[in-house]
Amino acid sequence: MIDFFKWIAWSMSNDPASWVSAICAIIACLAAFLTVWWPWHTRPAPDLQFERSAFSVERETMAHLIMSCNLQRPRLIVRWRNDGDGTAYAVAVEGTSDTCEIRMISPNTNSKIGFDFVERVGRLESGEHFEAIILPTSKVGTHRPSVRISWKESPTRLNVGHKSKQVEMPYRLPGKHPLGYQERILVRHIVSQTAKEHGYPFETFAQEMLGLNLNDIDPMQADDIETCQN
Repeated sequence: MIDFFKWIAWSMSNDPASWVSAICAIIACLAAFLTVWWPWHTRPAPDLQFERSAFSVERETMAHLIMSCNLQRPRLIVRWRNDGDGTAYAVAVEGTSDTCEIRMISPNTNSKIGFDFVERVGRLESGEHFEAIILPTSKVGTHRPSVRISWKESPTRLNVGHKSKQVEMPYRLPGKHPLGYQERILVRHIVSQTAKEHGYPFETFAQEMLGLNLNDIDPMQADDIETCQN
């Protein structure tokens, strides 16, 4: 090691111009690197955060929502918001275990009219948000359901901006349970109305077109029928 430093000292004393040129070249390379790296490092980027959400809907809209959620009334709705200064693309939320499944609602949905369910949100600008319904897949509740959210960052054409993170929701997800008396009335009403509009008998439309089990939407078989009728 001592001989190496002696060689450097000898080289600098015999050819200082070469060493000055080499040092200048190194400084130029570092400056070029910083010029490219700093704008990339400080580029706008999305920051997806979540919070528990709730929304009020009309009676018929709630019936459509229950049917879209496999005859379950949503108990846990999470709002995902882009708090960053960049755009997130192809945003998707999925369950990471067999305890829950996800229904993503389009950001452009008007809850007073109906719900548009999507597999992913194509573009989520800074400050925009969307809701995701977390549904149980078993009768046993889950204290901290786990989900994974994934997205892409610009420029997406390079196919290198894939991001994802796994999140444990700090909320309890109740287990699956049959619809109540009032909920079954809502569903039967909307199914009957839709069947009439399309010219089908109620039972044919419910069973063959929608794939419903009539017992699951029969108000007289609800567990809370006595409570609701008293």
